[in-house]
Amino acid sequence: MKLLIFDLDGTLIDSRQDIVLSVNRAFLKNGFPEMEHALIGGEIGRGSEYLFRRLLGGDTSTEVIQSLSSRFREYYWRHLVDHTYVYPGVRETLAYYAETPKVIVTNKTQVLADRIVDELRLRENFEAVFGFEAFSTQKPDSGPVSEVCRRWKIETRDAIMIGDSVFDLMAGKAAGARTVGALYGFTQAEVLKRYEPDDCVESADQLMGLF
Repeated sequence: MKLLIFDLDGTLIDSRQDIVLSVNRAFLKNGFPEMEHALIGGEIGRGSEYLFRRLLGGDTSTEVIQSLSSRFREYYWRHLVDHTYVYPGVRETLAYYAETPKVIVTNKTQVLADRIVDELRLRENFEAVFGFEAFSTQKPDSGPVSEVCRRWKIETRDAIMIGDSVFDLMAGKAAGARTVGALYGFTQAEVLKRYEPDDCVESADQLMGLF
């Protein structure tokens, strides 16, 4: 039996615009200038505090990072799916693998992940949704992938980690799972390919028949 492990942002859904707008709103509220959308989009994938630290630099105080993250979450909560949508081909692919166990593992906080999955009517396709707090470590650590396999009694070699981020590929590879790079997501294709995923897809429907 196979186990399909999906990332959320940039893999199942295009949430980039809502995230970027929320990040820039937090910047403005804290007295910082807005940043280019492409620059912000390139740092999505490991949670808001990591994102702000990457954008502002490692010497930024913890207080500033936490304040920005708090304002980001406040605004984002109110605008979670203003512009967010399910990628073309995702619903068809999930239906194609209806008999295969599927879970979501995301670095998004649990409450945000749950609400988005429910509002976009994806819940019925998955056996579980695991957010940032679900495990003691987060992607790119192998822990989430290994733990999901343990809970489903699946050998890691029979699991497939599907994601658009280098963190997804790193986590899957470290756990011994097969990895699939979603080239249509947030990370530039050439960057994702450097991490040598086992397979690459240029659209979600290309996942059908791959496993």
